[in-house]
Amino acid sequence: MKTRSMAAGGLALTGGALAAIPVLAVSPSESSGFRLQIGGFYNALAIARSQDDPVVDATGTKANIRAYDFNQYGIYSLTGAQTLDNGLELGFVSEYEFQDNFNTDAAYVYAAGGFGRLHFGADRSAMYRLYSWTPTAGWGIDFADHQEGVASLNGLPYATAAPYIANQELMLTYMTPRYSGLQAGISFAPDTGARAQAGSDQRFVTDSSSLDDTAYTEIVETGLNYSQSFGKFDLDWSGGFGTARTAGQTTADDRRRYVYSTGLNLGYGDFDVGASYKFDSHGSPSQYPGNLRGPTPVVQGMKNQHDVNAGLTYSTGPWTVGPSFGWTRETAGAERQMWMFDFGARYSLAPGADIVGSAQYVDYDKGKLDDDYDGEGAAGLLGIQLNF
Repeated sequence: MKTRSMAAGGLALTGGALAAIPVLAVSPSESSGFRLQIGGFYNALAIARSQDDPVVDATGTKANIRAYDFNQYGIYSLTGAQTLDNGLELGFVSEYEFQDNFNTDAAYVYAAGGFGRLHFGADRSAMYRLYSWTPTAGWGIDFADHQEGVASLNGLPYATAAPYIANQELMLTYMTPRYSGLQAGISFAPDTGARAQAGSDQRFVTDSSSLDDTAYTEIVETGLNYSQSFGKFDLDWSGGFGTARTAGQTTADDRRRYVYSTGLNLGYGDFDVGASYKFDSHGSPSQYPGNLRGPTPVVQGMKNQHDVNAGLTYSTGPWTVGPSFGWTRETAGAERQMWMFDFGARYSLAPGADIVGSAQYVDYDKGKLDDDYDGEGAAGLLGIQLNF
């Protein structure tokens, strides 16, 4: 299947692979038997936009959105590995963001062999790793991490069906080998949010009731991926399930968070088409729409969210073109939703270097909010993507 991984906003995975950031060996160094490699990606783009202005404070003041912008995002990836005499591979992965003072994006150790793979550290969950990413030609919708095309009007971010509860948290993950196209995985993380509230030493947070409703404990995430080729026909399917306990709950208030996910990609010749869906209960009540700073009504209810992504690409020579679609809706609380359409084109300059462009349209529906949170916007994004 000719899906072209964006490698933006996280490790975009295709066909159930474990890492989509290409790694290029740079004078491998032998240190205690470990072979070191460096890789990563870098995106740089310019943006032109026209949209309704969002509310930014409690008085109802609206922002004056700039008609143009620049954006960049990238990650360095450092990998070390060695193979023991019995065939077992031991290694580590450490990733750092280009910006933000080279903050650590992920850091884990792993063991791989005939039994599969075992990861420990600040990692991405099995449900996320086995997710079937929707094909995209442009900058994309599905977890592209370029949300600067337009500003949100009703507090909802870009729609993405990429599933996870714990992401880049300390966790233990096991992935089976791939048998007849099928691979499975499971992850466990003690909590999210504890490190942010108690520093890097989690011994100070042993009572989860001291955490608030934005943190989760006892997180279990599972994933399945089936990837197979039948002549010129390619099939890639994923399914995932995750659950966690809301950290700030009491014994009498046993709220849990549930995430369900599925995705399907089909490829034939130069065409790829795919769609994915995610349901997230969030496990906590929603009194106010998230991420809004303006005057909003109090809307009681549990926050359930639905996300859908779809995409179609056609590749010929160095060109890949096609449309993408995203939709997200909260069915309780504020009952707001948004739609996004992206038509993209990608031109391969050389291996690892693409010119990427997108034309995007976004529509925000206010739901139960007032009219200040209703509107639309359009943007054009053009830039370069480097994978090294």
